[in-house]
Amino acid sequence: SSWAGFLTLKRPTQLEIQLYVPRAVSDLYGRLFATWTLLTCGLCLICARNPTNSAIYGATLLSFVVALLHFLTELFLFKTMSIKGAAAPMVIAGQSVTVVTACIAAVLYFPVVL
Repeated sequence: SSWAGFLTLKRPTQLEIQLYVPRAVSDLYGRLFATWTLLTCGLCLICARNPTNSAIYGATLLSFVVALLHFLTELFLFKTMSIKGAAAPMVIAGQSVTVVTACIAAVLYFPVVL
């Protein structure tokens, strides 16, 4: 996902081709999407480096929940995405929410004593 973030920073309209309906993506929105992708990648790396910090897991979880809600509203409410374009990001965000939630539960209920 970090590679996609870098590519989107370089060519923001690539999102229009791959995810959204034509003419729905401005350069600003493309850069915003790239920034979110890179931020989430950074949060995942921080999570991996600090596996006992539940606050970092919470921030990472929130970023994936926001992404999932974004894609759901774009697909069903605003109708600016096709199911084909929304499927991959929603699967990634949905699976990430599940994994990060399980990690939070493990950190809270089975703490590692160092």
